[in-house]
Amino acid sequence: MGLISGWRAAHGAKKIIQESESKIRNLKPVFDLEQGIILASVQCGEEIKSSLSKLPLANYGLPADQKQFEISTEFLFFFLHFTGRQAYSRLPQAKANKLLQTIGEYVLSSVVDVFIGHWPDDLKTRIRSEIYSNLNQAEQEYANCKELSEPILPSGRVRTRLDDTAMLSQLAFHVLSKARQGQEIDPMQIDTETAVLAVLIQTVVTTKLVDGNVPGNAELPEIHSGTLKELGLLALEAYERDGESLQQAQREAREAFLKEMGDRRSANPTE
Repeated sequence: MGLISGWRAAHGAKKIIQESESKIRNLKPVFDLEQGIILASVQCGEEIKSSLSKLPLANYGLPADQKQFEISTEFLFFFLHFTGRQAYSRLPQAKANKLLQTIGEYVLSSVVDVFIGHWPDDLKTRIRSEIYSNLNQAEQEYANCKELSEPILPSGRVRTRLDDTAMLSQLAFHVLSKARQGQEIDPMQIDTETAVLAVLIQTVVTTKLVDGNVPGNAELPEIHSGTLKELGLLALEAYERDGESLQQAQREAREAFLKEMGDRRSANPTE
């Protein structure tokens, strides 16, 4: 089952989640943001996979299922960090910490449950541990970034490196490292293929955040439109008003979600 089809199948469980949402209607934007982050991450991964299958590339190939899953989680880490920047700029630190911990746990657990929930428990536990470890590493790297993207180069020129002070360049390095065949990427001296794909990743991601209208060397914008629409700001506003019951609602939603997925797999053992 592909990542998109897997998420669509799991999306049938949304009606269960909505029952929990109805208990805390004011926090619905937080649930929407969580699902928006997951779906945007999967879509970005699928769009990159599609491009890799169509472009005449020598150093990059179509990723296997495991690598494709890892690519999508790299986009997930980026969107979670981006959300965190918005939370810390708007909420008191303690409240932002609690919100981000709850969102992170729900999003990462949902990704594991949807895409590898049917794998053996020992393998699933190992991958879950790796995901959390990789998220922590990504958080540290993105925290050192001062800009969203690198400056736009004049027409006809391509970049020759990936600047580790730009968030999208960091993301491109990790995504392309998963798709690279053979020699590892040297961020200080990249080839033309890597440069072209890095720009593609920037375009795909910024479309999810702000309709792609982000100039080079831009300051970090708020999530306010595009595929994620106004989910980021709406979620923060909702949490400012009523965040105390979020964790309990998330637990109830997760329990219902897991039951729905178990019933679905029992009914469709070939998925």
